[in-house]
Amino acid sequence: MKALIILSLLVMSFATSAKNRDIRIQAAVGGIITKTRSGSLLVKEAKKYLDVPEELDFHCFNQDDYGRPKEPGCRNPYFVGNDGRLKIHIFANNSWEYLNWIVFQSMKKYVLVNKLKLEFGVRIPNFVEIDKIVIKSSMVFWDQTDFKIDEDTDKPNELGHFSLSLRSYLHAWNIGQDALYSKVEQRSIEMNGSILTIEKYLSRDDLTEAQRSMALHLQNIWQDYK
Repeated sequence: MKALIILSLLVMSFATSAKNRDIRIQAAVGGIITKTRSGSLLVKEAKKYLDVPEELDFHCFNQDDYGRPKEPGCRNPYFVGNDGRLKIHIFANNSWEYLNWIVFQSMKKYVLVNKLKLEFGVRIPNFVEIDKIVIKSSMVFWDQTDFKIDEDTDKPNELGHFSLSLRSYLHAWNIGQDALYSKVEQRSIEMNGSILTIEKYLSRDDLTEAQRSMALHLQNIWQDYK
């Protein structure tokens, strides 16, 4: 009986924690993000594809002894689940500033990938150019906020999201675009073991017409971010 009571308390605690995280996401979307030019445009576009913020879920609560997510697939801070909902990995110790930065990224990637899927009807590979577009857009968004960064803002994020440190990306962004994109490529290698570029994809001789058209269209989008 005592064990059952303890288990019930743990379940209630988890549910409350999850609810609080969901509230933080809704506050980010309805607050800081929509108050910036980049964010307001993105939220408006995102609502064409999902019910924002109701279809934004927290995921990957369990962490190992090093603060890293245990669940498979949780090395990325966001992904689309089998239920079509956008899953966002934010831990209890992530700062408010970091949460806004990640939520913006998640919606930017979700919108970009879904537009390509709907238009061309093909699976979208994990192109490094997509990550570069997403990260650069999130840095522009950051510049439009009044956020400041200190040790507490970024302290828990390096291990939690595998080299997606806000501080390190801000440092690269302040150096210049080339440094930022180099940082994105470095993380792609750490995560995937290699880099897939649009150019490399287009060099394949087994692409369907739809796949080739999708890649060429994305290549045109990428030109605006180079």
